[in-house]
Amino acid sequence: MKEFGVYTLKPSFLKEYQGVANKLSEMKLTKRPFVCVKLKDGGEMRNWLIPLSSINPDSSDYVDRIRKQNAFNALDKRSKPCAMDIFDDLLKNGKKGYKDVAWYYEAIPVKGKYCIPYRNKSNNRIEIDKTAGTKMRQRLIDYLQATKGNSNVYVGFIKALILSGKTNFQNYPIDQQALRAAVYQKHNALIKVRRQKLREHEQFEQEQQRRREFKRRYKGL
Repeated sequence: MKEFGVYTLKPSFLKEYQGVANKLSEMKLTKRPFVCVKLKDGGEMRNWLIPLSSINPDSSDYVDRIRKQNAFNALDKRSKPCAMDIFDDLLKNGKKGYKDVAWYYEAIPVKGKYCIPYRNKSNNRIEIDKTAGTKMRQRLIDYLQATKGNSNVYVGFIKALILSGKTNFQNYPIDQQALRAAVYQKHNALIKVRRQKLREHEQFEQEQQRRREFKRRYKGL
């Protein structure tokens, strides 16, 4: 998968993993565009998809939606690390006032076999601007570091709203670490087996070398 490329997810991803993170069923995965970023994990570079929500100036609720997202964004900036970001027209629709919102708290670890390249309304495949992509990658890193290993840690606008008494926002973040473990379970098990075989091979070679050295010394007596 290409970093900063835009993708949608196949139905098979939801079918396989909604039992791990049931919030996936609310995310309209097969229609929603995601931006791919690559993060280092255990010595490997792995794909993460950051979901986007579009705010279209042609929509009847445009004014309400842009006000709501701007309010979230204002709260987000006071409760960093960020849980979201607003960008201008990442999907290259070419409309003045068109916005795309990136949601880091719903980012998904994924393998390429579950992904389909996204095409915009002009039927063009999309790759977002490198500057925006680099910013999104770093924001996701910061978010994951802040929340790793503790499902009760909230950041950004989610934290601000919970502190104001709106506890329903506690249900917003997806369980990213559980999903990550499930997605890479088979892969990690295979790596473990390969490493064990490598250790066994190295031990065998060391033993063979020890025996050759012993024979050399014995012949020299």
